[in-house]
Order: sequence, then structure tokens, then C-alpha cells
Amino acid sequence: MREIHLILILLFSSTFSFGQRNKPQKETVGLVGYYFWEEDSNGYILEEDIRKPFQQNYLVRFQTGSGNIVSDSLKEKTLQKRIAKLVHEPTRVSETKIAYKGKRRNRILLKRIQAESPSSMIYVKSNRLWSSRIRQNVLYFIVDENGRSKFSHSMDSLILHTKKIHLKSRGQYMVICHTKTLSLGENIVIKEEVYNYQGEEISNELQKLPERPARVLLFANGYRGPKKNRDETDNLVSNYDRYRYWYKLDDSIIGRLKPSRTYYIDGSMGVNTSSHRSKIAFGWSYLMARTFPNSKKGALILNTRENPIGFQERKKQGKIAGRTYLEMHCRTPMYEQVKDTFDIVCHSMGYAYVLGFIEEVKEYIKFGKFYILAPEGACVDGMDWHLFEEVWQYGKHDGTSAIEDQDVIAPQCTVKGLEVLPLERGGRIYMPKDAPKSKDIVKSHDTRYFDWIVKSISLGERGYVH
Repeated sequence: MREIHLILILLFSSTFSFGQRNKPQKETVGLVGYYFWEEDSNGYILEEDIRKPFQQNYLVRFQTGSGNIVSDSLKEKTLQKRIAKLVHEPTRVSETKIAYKGKRRNRILLKRIQAESPSSMIYVKSNRLWSSRIRQNVLYFIVDENGRSKFSHSMDSLILHTKKIHLKSRGQYMVICHTKTLSLGENIVIKEEVYNYQGEEISNELQKLPERPARVLLFANGYRGPKKNRDETDNLVSNYDRYRYWYKLDDSIIGRLKPSRTYYIDGSMGVNTSSHRSKIAFGWSYLMARTFPNSKKGALILNTRENPIGFQERKKQGKIAGRTYLEMHCRTPMYEQVKDTFDIVCHSMGYAYVLGFIEEVKEYIKFGKFYILAPEGACVDGMDWHLFEEVWQYGKHDGTSAIEDQDVIAPQCTVKGLEVLPLERGGRIYMPKDAPKSKDIVKSHDTRYFDWIVKSISLGERGYVH
């Protein structure tokens, strides 16, 4: 699946000139915008061409004191592929071998640093020298009368003197300053343009009133399986299901809720953050559950002991996804003034993760409906559920029920604080006995068999998705 993700990243890579608009159908957004260009010996950008292949939540730079390397054979596409791959590897340092002519190889070390706020990662090639630089989220370029462009500086604000605009923003932007040289040799700015990372010119949008609030739907997936145990979340936000986690369940829910926009975040982290704490512990629990499916001694067979440290780690990572969403939300700085209403669907590990997301964005959104599917560690933490229109927890039984009626993957307990809601606004909804795979202790946890929440619950019943 990681290979598919890398292909998608590169597939939607684009070459951006200053005035080009490129908005792909599928989009994945991170806190860090990556920029690549080549300069001549005077610092002018060759062909006024800047490549913006992807956004990530990691800053990846050359692991040298100066941040520079000398390499004749390092190709830009090779470097981009290696950066995209490194953000999904357990190690924080990667060695890339670039072949020269013949059998010699040049070893290049890349270092990964997790981003905490919107920023830019700039890779520039000049003659034989590659440089990597970490900069702030708004990049400024100067274009002279001859059309030659240079990188000037970076800031965390949009400052346009010709339009008398000074806006601090968390989005990623390019400001293009066109200059003219007067007879006395003085350079003045005659025109300023602003582009967001997607290549859309937004110069005329900066002083407009914000758009009307929308109804937004957010999906937060959980664990992506043992093969991806070490490929933990990159905390990116996308407008499509990157990992095909939801099968067609998301389509059914989207059809019911009819949101203006839909986003996906990835809450997959290692088994060590769950109540199982290790693959071995899960394997033993699974073996015992298979052996004694009718036993009611769940406390002895299932891993029900809470793991608050792991839960909080997932929640911490969710906060980064929250910051990433705010960056995605900021196509123009005026968007920051719009409070959209969020409906949320989470599954398994995605519960803790989305709590962190909510904590980061709660000042900028309104709460709609919350649909919690088979949450992992649900009784560890919660929030003020009165803030939501409705909150429903779907899944299997807990406590003294037979093992086959429980969830071996994520042993269930009531979401913390959920019991305070009125019956018509929230509570637990249990998997029907006649639902597909209802007696399967593993598949009953899978999202592909969770369509019962839209098929088995009728209008007017508690937990109806509407």
C-alpha cells in the first residue's frame, strides 16, 4: 500500500510556473510544502520554473552541517522519490546511493524531522551544488523588468505593499513582486501577485468577505493491519481514501449526510499503542478467543487493560493532523474566519486520533454529528459530548458477554462521558445478531462489514445516520 501511496504522490506532482493554475482532483495536504528549482550562478531561477511535487508533515533535508551537497549525478526526480519514501520509514535517517558513470556511487544522507507548524522545504540546484533549506510558509520572489526571477525571503505573513495588506497566515503561499528600475537606479515594486500551493492565483481574494460556512464530513481510519504496523500515520489530510480503508462504507455515509466537502485522516499506529501492547499479546488473546468462543471470561482472554500512554500518543499525532487541516482550510487567509460544521466518522484507533484533531481545531469549527465505530480504548478519554448534535458508538458487546459477541481486535467499553447524553442524542448501538460476520471475532471489526449501521437502522431509531 505504501508503494501505491508513493505512486499517487508522484502522479499528482506538477510543474508550476508563477502564473500557472493546477488543481488535481485528488489532493493530499501537509504542513510542509516542498519546492524545487535550479538557479544560475547569479541566483536567477532558470526558466522561472518552480516544481511543487507534494506536501508532507516532515522536513527532510541533507544531513550535513551546511545542508549542502555536491553531486553531478543526483537527479531531482530521484531525490523527490527518496523524500516521499523516507516519510513512511521507521528510521529518521535515510541513505540514498546515486550512481555515477561506471561503478562508483555517491552516498547521500537525508534526515527527517517532524514538522510542528506550516513551513517550506526548499531544494535548490546551482551548478554542481544542491542545497536544502527550511523556511517559513510564505515565500517571496522578485521578478525584474527582463522577466528574471530570484528568491528573496520567507515570512509567516502575507505583506503586499501595493494593496496595503498585512495578514499573518498559516497557509503556504508564494508572493511574486514585479519590480521596475528607475532612472536613478532605484528598484520599486509595481505589481504583486499571490499564489497558494495549489497554483491558484488568489491576489483578488485577499480582501473579499469569507465564504459561507459549509457542512464538512471527516473520516478517521484506524489500524491498517500488521503488515503496516511500522508504517505509522503521516498525519496528512486528503480529500479521498488513500488507503482504501473504508471500502464502500464511506460512500454510503456520504450519500446519507450529503456534505459539501469530505476529508480523510489516518490514525494508524503501532500495536504497542493499543490495549494489546504487542503482537505477541494479541496473538495469544486471538488464539484463546478462537479456542473458547462461548466463554464469558473476557477479562481473562481479551486484552482489556487500558493503555493510556499509547492512547495519548495517538491523540498527540491527531493534533498534527488538526494543524494540517487548518493549513488545507487556508486556501486564502479569509477562510480562517469561516466556521464550518463538522460531522465525524471514526473507526478503531481513529477514535483517539480524532480526539487530538478536534482539540486542535475546536476554535475554528462547529460540531455536528459524531459516529464512533468500534473505538479502541474508548473509556480512556472523551470530551464534552454536549457540544455535538448527536454522538453514537457502534460495535459489539463488552463485559460478561460471550467471546464471540465481543470485539477481539478492539475490546469494547463505553466511550468516556457518553452516558450523560439524552437517549435521543447519543449512546451505544450494538451489532445486530443477524448482521454479516456478527459471530466472527475478527471480521466483525472490519469496516467492510460495518455497513449494518446504514442498512439495519431505520429512520426514527436511535443511531440512524442522517
